[in-house]
Amino acid sequence: LDKEQILEWLENYKLEGFKCIFTGEEPTPDMHTEDVMCYEMFSRIEGDNAVTLVKCNIAKLLEFIFLPEDAPLRSLWDTTFFVRDLILSNQAFMKIEQLFKFLTLKCGSTGSATTTILLTKDFIRQLVHYCKYDVIVDPLLPRLINELAVNIARVNTEVARDILKYLEVTLKPLKPIEPTPDWVFPSGIATFLQNQDLLALQPHAREVAKQLTLLEQKYFHSTELKEFLNRAWTDDEVDTPNLDAYIEFTNRVSGWMTREILVQPMFKMQGEVITFFIEVGTHLLDLCNFNGINQVLACLLSPAIDKLKNAWTIPAKKSKEDLARLTALMHPDGHYHNYEESIRSVNENTPCIPFLTPPLQNLFLLDEALNNVVTDPRGWINWDKMQKVAKVLWGYRKFQKKFSFLEIPEIQYYIESA
Repeated sequence: LDKEQILEWLENYKLEGFKCIFTGEEPTPDMHTEDVMCYEMFSRIEGDNAVTLVKCNIAKLLEFIFLPEDAPLRSLWDTTFFVRDLILSNQAFMKIEQLFKFLTLKCGSTGSATTTILLTKDFIRQLVHYCKYDVIVDPLLPRLINELAVNIARVNTEVARDILKYLEVTLKPLKPIEPTPDWVFPSGIATFLQNQDLLALQPHAREVAKQLTLLEQKYFHSTELKEFLNRAWTDDEVDTPNLDAYIEFTNRVSGWMTREILVQPMFKMQGEVITFFIEVGTHLLDLCNFNGINQVLACLLSPAIDKLKNAWTIPAKKSKEDLARLTALMHPDGHYHNYEESIRSVNENTPCIPFLTPPLQNLFLLDEALNNVVTDPRGWINWDKMQKVAKVLWGYRKFQKKFSFLEIPEIQYYIESA
């Protein structure tokens, strides 16, 4: 539509606030309060007949959950990611209990419209999708969802059953892979378990990478959304036990690898362990365990290992080329440009463990640069920031499919207890 046509369309739907946005005029004193709010909440997308939400009060944000599919506003505002962004970012500016209290009030009474109840069901469906592991880890979320379903059951039992089904499916544990009756430890692994000699595992670098990945995913999937918000992990007064444990695990694995190299009595054996960990790193890349690759590099590029000049004469040319490839992939240049390019090419239905550092850095910088509320005495939420926060979070947390390898607890225990 050209400018005259879009203005006519806005006139027909009595969207006076949006007319001001498109004409650049100020709202008139006699304009309805709701239209003035729209003018203040939205801004026009340059060169397009569309608007984007930039700031909003909490009450209005929650009301947008129930924006009808045929609402004229949807023709102007692309709401594709609105619910996702609200689900991922809401705990930055409100308590999750406040959100569920609103949902209960909205659809828990006998006068609630069917459309409202169905939109609530869809919201919960999306919530258990985007917050799958939060629902598993945090007992508060299942309780709130259960309570909401009980209230909805008073007016619509079918929707209540559907909501409880979403919860049941999410909480259902995955059945671990069991070894076949004739399975035995490969000889190298059996020797390692008997002598605790890492070099016995040299032919089994891929198996070590798998066991390390299984360990890592327990930490990755146990972190909660709220631990990433408002720089919580840097605040001693805020409890972030799962994220803290993950960071500590990451450092501990790098320390274990470093010790395994340094304790070898001869430089030739040190070089063989270096070669082994390079091979583990290449298998971690094949498995899409990017955080594991960083643990390998934190060890091999550390001053303590770099200075072992004689040991570095042992790895073959191909091993050194593999190490250079991993180093280039995870290099911090351009805000980890190479890594970001690589992770974007990974399908979200692929089991994957992203690199933890980039999202923490990006979230920290967003919190440094932008406030959660705009400079406004009404304390409106800076929705432009929340969209950016949600995009970072989902880019990191979207990999929800788990790795399904046969667990070898003895190797996992050796790594964790080293």
